[in-house]
Amino acid sequence: MKKYRYISCGAACLDDTVDMFRLISSAGLRWLSHTFEVLRIEIPDDMEIEFDKTGGYWTTEDHRTLRELNPMPMIYCNGRMKAMPKLLEIRVGEWYKELITKYHMQCFPKVGYLNRKQAKAYTKRLQQGGLNEYLEKGIQ
Repeated sequence: MKKYRYISCGAACLDDTVDMFRLISSAGLRWLSHTFEVLRIEIPDDMEIEFDKTGGYWTTEDHRTLRELNPMPMIYCNGRMKAMPKLLEIRVGEWYKELITKYHMQCFPKVGYLNRKQAKAYTKRLQQGGLNEYLEKGIQ
């Protein structure tokens, strides 16, 4: 079974080495309420990672580049993580520009990125109240 970890650093680029970053587990992503863009990397069987109990993240001394670890851009979209391979060659911290300009998405607290239709429905519901019920069902 494949193991994955996530990098939330906006400065991350594919030619950086993995030892430069804090690696977050999927369970740890739930605690990052401000993070809507992460780079998922695959942890090979021969890579040793250590858990830092005080920080709640993983580290490694491995010097492989992120490119070598099957990276996949992931965005929090409509309340779920979504793979966005078209963002792969762009620095993590620049994804939002691409999502806004090329994909016409907007980012909102709790739900992440939404397309135009979803954003319109979200803001309408927000103005009317009753957003919690709406969030539970997902934004259509």
